[in-house]
Amino acid sequence: MARSRALGLANAVGRGLARIGIRASLEGESLFRAARRYTRLSDFGDEEFREPLRRLLDAHENEGRLSPTGRVLRRLSFVDMLSSRLRVQRQIARDPRLLHEPPRSPLVVTGLPRTGTTLLQRLLSLDPDARPLRAWEAMWPAPLGRTRSGEDSRIRHARRLVWLTRRFLPGIDAIHPLDPEGPEECTRLLESSFRWDFFAIESRLPGYAAWMREQGPDFMVPAYRWYATQLQVLQGRGPAGRWVLKSPAHVGNLRSLLEVLPAARVVVTIRDPRETVASACSLFGLLYGTTADDPRTSRIGPGVAASLAAALTRGLETAALEPERIRVVRYEDLIGDPLGTLAGIHAGFGIPFPPELEEAARAWLAANPQGRHGVHAYDLESYGLDEESVLRLFAGAELAMSRIGLSSRK
Repeated sequence: MARSRALGLANAVGRGLARIGIRASLEGESLFRAARRYTRLSDFGDEEFREPLRRLLDAHENEGRLSPTGRVLRRLSFVDMLSSRLRVQRQIARDPRLLHEPPRSPLVVTGLPRTGTTLLQRLLSLDPDARPLRAWEAMWPAPLGRTRSGEDSRIRHARRLVWLTRRFLPGIDAIHPLDPEGPEECTRLLESSFRWDFFAIESRLPGYAAWMREQGPDFMVPAYRWYATQLQVLQGRGPAGRWVLKSPAHVGNLRSLLEVLPAARVVVTIRDPRETVASACSLFGLLYGTTADDPRTSRIGPGVAASLAAALTRGLETAALEPERIRVVRYEDLIGDPLGTLAGIHAGFGIPFPPELEEAARAWLAANPQGRHGVHAYDLESYGLDEESVLRLFAGAELAMSRIGLSSRK
């Protein structure tokens, strides 16, 4: 997907400003000051996140090859995440009882990108007893300030952000449909821990990825504690019901997720890696092209494939040990029989499958046929890969699948 004209113009202006010494700062204390000034708050809570953030910022400076627009977008994103931490702490200080109730029976959908996780999340969210995470909540889990005219200001901001995203990334809806008020990934709740391996994939940060791998098996536990805290703050103000959550970022971290959220039940989607990797590369290539000074994506494939293979292998190894809490669903089964897949998930976890859900799912599927937002075209060769190399990288994941009686191959 080509860069938009708006993005090209923004980079041209940014390069001109850089020549006279003006560019967006990614220095840590500058980000903290901006977040405090923007929110007029100062309590970040447990500051264990400072070291991961420092490592991430160093990687962006030394490895990220950011464009002028990329620097601005990264700065805005980091300040927004820090501001979110401040607002969440404000909510807890106002009502400490928010932390007394654990997140309500989370049903978590995960799997590699482009394996049907969004479709499954949207269908599960139609259950009358479900409480999906909405896009505007995922972006800002705590209120931004006072609400005017009866509508939460986060909803208005989310609409504007989606509009801007479509301007900078034309065609994004063909890859991931955007709905500011609909169910959305919970990825942002993990991102603000600054312990997130997809940062390394999106921005090609091998040093940050290597540092994460060196930290040991409990490295992601603090990230999931922070994740759970945000869910507790959200459920204190939002509708009741069983959480329906979704993010590809969970697939490699299921052990930590289940340790922090023992009541969670997880669905992992799998798909032929030759399809998964090509499709995921197109997504990560789009994100990389938005922020990188050199937008060419022809070499990102091997790194993306290796990272995804390692994450999926970890996830499936955990699934083999937790058959009561983790179910694995093949992409072909989900696409071929979505209602049957939905019913099987509910039955497997002992969740009622009411007639209202079946009726709503049928209506949603009829209104949202595959390809409604355009055709998403991709191939391995565009990203420096071929089928043989992908199958070789995913051999460990395929072995883990065989141990639970499944295969991703068509």
